[in-house]
Amino acid sequence: MIQLRASDSFLKVVSAMKRVSALVLCEGSRDAEALKAVAGRLGLAEVLGNVAVTDAEGIATLMRNVLPAALRLIVGKVASRPVAAVVDADDAEPGERVRSLYDSLAAHGYRVSEPRHRCPSVWEARVVRGGDELPLLVAVNGVYEGPFDRFGIHELEDHVAYLKLLEGRLTEEDVSRASRSSDLVVKDDYEALGGAAPERVRRAFSHFECLLRALAEGATR
Repeated sequence: MIQLRASDSFLKVVSAMKRVSALVLCEGSRDAEALKAVAGRLGLAEVLGNVAVTDAEGIATLMRNVLPAALRLIVGKVASRPVAAVVDADDAEPGERVRSLYDSLAAHGYRVSEPRHRCPSVWEARVVRGGDELPLLVAVNGVYEGPFDRFGIHELEDHVAYLKLLEGRLTEEDVSRASRSSDLVVKDDYEALGGAAPERVRRAFSHFECLLRALAEGATR
């Protein structure tokens, strides 16, 4: 997987799209790091080929600037490639977050097909402008089961904390005492992803596995 810096110009993004199979826009740098770690841990890095991953530096920037600009410079200018976004649900329902992201593209002249569930927490739609289109996938971070369901904010850290719970590094009591998952996660926990058991990574980050497999297939299903 190819890491593009947030400071890279979009001309570089377009140039990259000529030689990569997909572009993933992540809400933050931690999302990009975790996605790459999951791909490596599940043995998907080689299957994916060249997928470019970049940090959009926040949900507002991703929705208002980065995603529309990336689409404007890609649609119709390079062969159709899947584009994906990784975002936190925050205080919204996952479906609401996805709808708001797709709806935000209408203001930029894009038509978006009705989103369909690819798998839990991953949606797919076709983005159309003029006679050109490409698939846009959205993966929403958030765990809605067990002790995590009561949190009012759902985020990437839900999945990191869930992995720690599966590994025995957290207890359900620890989770019940927290107000959100970010209270339970430290920097070293992201680094530990690279050594976690694949079956536990698969369970904690099932939405990432689904997204990565969809990108590997070229979102043609």
